[in-house]
Amino acid sequence: MTAGTTDLRFADLFTPSVREWPWVPRFSHLLIDQSPARPPTVRGRLRGRIAQLMMMAAFRYRREALQRAAHLLADVASSGDRDAVRAFATYLWATQDRAAARRFGREFRDAIPGPGGDLMTYAEELILEGRQAGLREAERGRLEERVRTIEALMRAGVQWPVIESATGIDREALSDLKRQLAET
Repeated sequence: MTAGTTDLRFADLFTPSVREWPWVPRFSHLLIDQSPARPPTVRGRLRGRIAQLMMMAAFRYRREALQRAAHLLADVASSGDRDAVRAFATYLWATQDRAAARRFGREFRDAIPGPGGDLMTYAEELILEGRQAGLREAERGRLEERVRTIEALMRAGVQWPVIESATGIDREALSDLKRQLAET
């Protein structure tokens, strides 16, 4: 590679000691740094712009990036690509707080032209699915916190009658809680 040029080989993104390993992909690439971009200036193909905007929303320009992503996703949805809509909705629920996800859902609904029909029903199902996943995640968090609290009390030498009185959980119930956590 000469000074002032950029190597387009993907393998060169790895440290020199591993570049020749057989599992390192061998292809050329072009990286475009859009990190300083604002949401209206994100370029690329439709799905790429949506992905970039959703990633951007996790770090900055949340409202504006998600609003633009919702309108672009409506274009994907109108093409009937339910798998892409599901993938983006899943990413959204994994990276954004519930309030931002609900705002995105409203923007998405508003961006779909006409009554929406089956597509709107599908989008609403995805939003409901995300809410249910959030509730399951919150319940798991509560269970984990109860188990951590009881285990901390045990490590501190607190006797079971006191733990049971304070938490309402006996040894058998603690075992059940741990089993529930292992199953989820």
